[in-house]
Amino acid sequence: MGMVIELVGGGELLLAMTGALLWAWSLRREVNRRRKAEQELLAARDELKLQMGCINRRSRVGVEESLQQAVALLTREVEEKERIQEALNRENGTLYGILDAMDDGVYIVDRECNIEYVNPVVERTFGSPAGLKCHRYFHDRQEPCPWCKNQQVFAGQTVNWAWTSPKTGQSFDLFDAPLCHPDGHVSKIGFFHDVTEHKRRVNQNRAAASSSPCRHSGLNPLPCNPCRRKPLPLPGTGGCASCWRRIPRTTSCCSRSICQRPPTP
Repeated sequence: MGMVIELVGGGELLLAMTGALLWAWSLRREVNRRRKAEQELLAARDELKLQMGCINRRSRVGVEESLQQAVALLTREVEEKERIQEALNRENGTLYGILDAMDDGVYIVDRECNIEYVNPVVERTFGSPAGLKCHRYFHDRQEPCPWCKNQQVFAGQTVNWAWTSPKTGQSFDLFDAPLCHPDGHVSKIGFFHDVTEHKRRVNQNRAAASSSPCRHSGLNPLPCNPCRRKPLPLPGTGGCASCWRRIPRTTSCCSRSICQRPPTP
């Protein structure tokens, strides 16, 4: 049986129904596509979860093994450092024990003039360093000394020099040298040898020699040996160097004339 549809209003109803059917069909197709995509996405998610579970189990085992190895390695390193530190402490104790027992003064400073150590002799002479820098401690200066030997010492040289302390009036023979510590850093170690008494005696002897008359002043000079040879000593002087320095020289030895000044031995 056929159906006859009467067009109303120029066929607008038919067109509307056709558009509605097409929209419904498109909507259903889109729903089916999305549902299929959702199912594929769920399946992919399940597969990913499965793979991640396997990876996590394998990773967990690997991480635990790595952690155990790291802990064992760290334990060995800590034990080794403790043994090294104990050896360094014993070595430092021995070194400082030797320096503490020395009769000469000893001090150690770093590159920034910070005092790292003074032995009892230095502390008795100059007092406690109490965190002072060496130029402040020894010289009462706010800035590093112009004559400071740090540059030479930290360049690897040893320096021997003399110094008289303005604070105590004592004279010292100083020896500075680089000191390499076991941990790798370098300091300067300095030794103070008190020469105050020796210097006083030398000055006294010089003053006495310059003020006393010479018992050989009346001796007659002798002719020189031939040219470029050592002149004959004055008779009776016994090699007195003081007499040789006192006698003036008036003529040339090379002329084989009278030489009134024997050479300094």
